[in-house]
Amino acid sequence: MKIRTKIFFLYTLLIGLSGIEAQSVSSSNKLIDSLKLALNNATHDTVKCNILDALINADDNQNNCLEYSEEIKKIAEQNLKKAPTNKILKQFFLVNLAVAFNNIGYNASLENKFDEALEYYFKSLKIYKDVGKLDGNYAQALSNIGVAYYNQGNMTVSLDYNDKSLKIREQLGDKIGIAQCLSNMGTIFRIQGDLAKTEEYLIKSFKLFEELGDKQDAAAVLCNLGINYRMEGKIDKAIEYYNRALVIFEKIGDKSAVARALNSISIAYRTQGNLTKALEFGNKSLAIIEGQKSTVGIADLLTNLSYIYLKLGQTNKALQYSTRAMDILKEIGDPNRQSITTKYLTEIYKAKGDYKKAYETYKLSISLHDSIYNQETKKASIKSQFKYAYEKKAAQDSVANAKESQIKNAELDKQKAEIQAKRNQQYALFGGLVGVIVLAGFMYNRFKVTQKQKTIIELKEQETQKQNLIITEQKLLVEEKQKEILDSIKYAKRIQTTLLPSEKYIGKELEKLKNS
Repeated sequence: MKIRTKIFFLYTLLIGLSGIEAQSVSSSNKLIDSLKLALNNATHDTVKCNILDALINADDNQNNCLEYSEEIKKIAEQNLKKAPTNKILKQFFLVNLAVAFNNIGYNASLENKFDEALEYYFKSLKIYKDVGKLDGNYAQALSNIGVAYYNQGNMTVSLDYNDKSLKIREQLGDKIGIAQCLSNMGTIFRIQGDLAKTEEYLIKSFKLFEELGDKQDAAAVLCNLGINYRMEGKIDKAIEYYNRALVIFEKIGDKSAVARALNSISIAYRTQGNLTKALEFGNKSLAIIEGQKSTVGIADLLTNLSYIYLKLGQTNKALQYSTRAMDILKEIGDPNRQSITTKYLTEIYKAKGDYKKAYETYKLSISLHDSIYNQETKKASIKSQFKYAYEKKAAQDSVANAKESQIKNAELDKQKAEIQAKRNQQYALFGGLVGVIVLAGFMYNRFKVTQKQKTIIELKEQETQKQNLIITEQKLLVEEKQKEILDSIKYAKRIQTTLLPSEKYIGKELEKLKNS
């Protein structure tokens, strides 16, 4: 579902915002009439929401778009009160409600009600987060929040939201959205004084729009590049880029854009000191927008012309245009521009010698400045209160989500524990099996070693027994030999005993001989 937005909210003409917006290409009245007829005949709320969304994208009238968005909001809220049990149906109406909030917030931003716009944008953002739809619509909501903060002068926060939007668009491959974010971020960098980075981002944006064939948006980026070059003092290059944009705007027939480009060229020549050329292009721009509804852009053009006439010494003309600009700014309710315009009026009255009026406008300028300061303080207070309320609600949602998250986490932890236990059992079984295999291998190895050792021992025992047998045999042999020797000695002795007379006999015989 597409969100109706105007991309180039950051195109500055003279000072601050100019109110320049990229205009959507109008759809034919035939298509709008057909859609309205289909809406009247539609019976189901889902069909009505889709037709209303198509009307938002087809109709260029912002008041009509607001009416369509309010109707979507009404239908979505009525259906959500019934608490549909069908999840798809519930999400459908939630997303449509988010789209309606975004569009209503955008309309509030056009009326300079930026606090109100932010309130709707954040409501939209919360729904997208809750339903988990972080898509192009979510990215556009982020961009819109960046726009609101830019308009409040909070460049740091604006840059942050545009950067968040850019990252999502890059993930989605949304080239149009990427080009939009790059252009917005480039302009923010210019406000912050980083002109080199501004040029880098704007050139990337221009190339993407050119690649997509989006001539109107590419031309708007050319104007932004022209502003950048003018601020760098490259006036000729700035004029070149303004003229390139002017040619495109003239070809597509966008008169309002032509008028703005002409005024940009006028400002460039005025900055260069070429007041004749500045007046020429300023008057061309005025001829186109003369009689149109009062806008900030027209007020800026009148202020530019007033400044040119003041420099040319034509104080009556200068006063005429400054007064007209002041009337428009009072009607619109832009105290910041009023403060600046009163400074021009003070200079004009001084040049005319009307010091009383000069003093009055000077006091008015101071008063407006103080009013702006007090208003900003009040805005900061309101924004702080809103932020507190939003953060409080977010905290409550966070607590509820935390409880739900705790339950889910507990269930997940239980499942994880069961899975881990099963894994541990598997690991244990596997580990045990591996252990058994290792032990079996070890036992087998020990068995083989033992068998080998046993074999060696048996062989040694056999060898020992063999040696012992040999020794025994040798011992028996020796013993047998000894026995034989002893027997021989004994036998010899017996023979000797038998053959030789005994000692006693010999002694007797000798005794006999002696006596005789």
